[in-house]
Amino acid sequence: MPSDDYFWFHRPRILLFLIHFILFQNAFDIAFIFWLFTPYGLDSCITDHFGFAVPRLVIGVIVQLLCSYSTLPLYAIVTQVTMILEQLFLENAFVAGTNFAFG
Repeated sequence: MPSDDYFWFHRPRILLFLIHFILFQNAFDIAFIFWLFTPYGLDSCITDHFGFAVPRLVIGVIVQLLCSYSTLPLYAIVTQVTMILEQLFLENAFVAGTNFAFG
């Protein structure tokens, strides 16, 4: 049976927020590197040395792949648990509302 007890502080939304935040920060870093290369070129004063940007880009892509590989199943579990709990809440609220209205 799905339960919030399996998550930190019994709140799966915290874990979902952390997953979104980490993936966004990493994707933003990769996009920023490409944004620097597009208008200014590969060898400009902004990027200083092209050799420093390549490992940063490679590490960013590897981290993005590893994070998505490990967090995708966790993301699916968290969203499934929250959706099931929201549906149960809505069903109970509907039943309580109809009992109150027609009671």
